[in-house]
Amino acid sequence: MEILHQGSKTTSLIWKAKFCLKTRQTLENVLFHGIVTSTQEHFVQSSSNGIREGEGIDMRKLALLSAALLAGLYFSGAARAEGAATLVLQMFGEGTSIGTLDQVAAEQGIDLGNRDFGHAYSEFQCHTMALIDPATKLQLGSGIDCLANIQKDGNGGLTLTAVSFFVLPSGTLVSSGQTSLPAFINNFGDASGSDNARTHVTGSIPSGYNIIAATGQFAGMKGKVRLSGSMNIGDTLFFDCIFVLDLESA
Repeated sequence: MEILHQGSKTTSLIWKAKFCLKTRQTLENVLFHGIVTSTQEHFVQSSSNGIREGEGIDMRKLALLSAALLAGLYFSGAARAEGAATLVLQMFGEGTSIGTLDQVAAEQGIDLGNRDFGHAYSEFQCHTMALIDPATKLQLGSGIDCLANIQKDGNGGLTLTAVSFFVLPSGTLVSSGQTSLPAFINNFGDASGSDNARTHVTGSIPSGYNIIAATGQFAGMKGKVRLSGSMNIGDTLFFDCIFVLDLESA
């Protein structure tokens, strides 16, 4: 942890970090240990291939889970109050086509301010999938990736322009950037022949602030979003992309 100040403010930050760690441990206990009863509530449970839905959650443990999530939101709010926060989110699953960038922005109530991405909004094809916590596999919201200017690089790889929506209960963040997708070398780290097979690596590092819209609790914040992950590109698009969102007060 970076210590920025001494005294009570430092003590407060350390306490919040410990509180967040305890909350995380509690959340993991709730998610991974024996939540099977006759109550037919849905929850997201970890599996080797990502996320899946399960049934049957003890209402007492559901209340504990809710408390843990609220505590996590409190910590996020505290970090925001300090002027900075980092979110790690994963877009995971087969993408479902939902239209073009102009249509998605209108549906999500996002004003992109006629921002110039170098391509018409109608050229961006958008897909939605689960947005999860990569540590617990808990689904937090929805991810929407809008892609345009897809070009081949001559070696099986691709380049593209992306506008990404991170739709969470507490608000929505939108980023934009250029992404490189080099092709995996066959049978070298691509999980070839398995259910986890991937065709391309994904990567994007911003040169400056690239969060272009923020709503809800994120309103008034700016930041940088970087990407690393993989995709399976064929008749459908399978996303397995981890985003690190470094936020700060505007």
